[in-house]
Amino acid sequence: MSRIGVQAIRMGIPYIPTTHRDYVAEMEKLNRKLKEYKDNNITVLLMFGEGPALIPLGTPRSFLDDKNVFLKTKQDYVWLPKMDDDFQQFVKNICVSNGWPKGCVTAVHLWNEPWEGISISGWQSDMLRYREIYKAMANGVLEARKEGVDVLVGGCDSNSNAWDKFFSDGKLDFLPIFDFLSIHYQGMESPCLYPQWNNRKDYKGRVQIWDTESWVEIPTTELQRWWLLTAPPATTARWGFTAAT
Repeated sequence: MSRIGVQAIRMGIPYIPTTHRDYVAEMEKLNRKLKEYKDNNITVLLMFGEGPALIPLGTPRSFLDDKNVFLKTKQDYVWLPKMDDDFQQFVKNICVSNGWPKGCVTAVHLWNEPWEGISISGWQSDMLRYREIYKAMANGVLEARKEGVDVLVGGCDSNSNAWDKFFSDGKLDFLPIFDFLSIHYQGMESPCLYPQWNNRKDYKGRVQIWDTESWVEIPTTELQRWWLLTAPPATTARWGFTAAT
């Protein structure tokens, strides 16, 4: 990625309990990857998502109708509340080891597009459950900051979803742990105009606005060049292309 000028990315990782048999091995693998990003001057926004290590037989929980028959809809990857304390420790461990400026992780957020009702990313819980998990994630970051790291916490992927998730009760209790808003395909309403967010006095001041997912049309020739620069040689060779030099 550094060859094409990338300097910041969003990276999704699953939650693995610290007591899981594969925890140490998976963390060693993650640390190596994050070190490689750091060595190439690429900062990382970590996106915590589903926990496949918690899924029995690798099968996510599906919703049932009144006759206990699987509904043809998305699955629920959200872990149970009893795991939240361990998730907090999981977040803290990663931030202490890889948080900025020691490492490349500059921020964390929870789930990709956690819309109310249904999500393409396995989020099927409600805003109350989101708040519980988010608090655990934020507390992990706050504990890591005490050890010298500079990591932000935020997310929600749209301004309207952020208001629903955190501020729909008319209170601003979540504002101190809402350092940035992530947006996807932002519409006409600009989230940088909210006075409550602009006047924020907590960590780093006003709520920052980060575009973490957008589609940009790339001319075919440029797209092909990017693919040739980044795809493994075996892949490009299979399709009859020679990597650019």
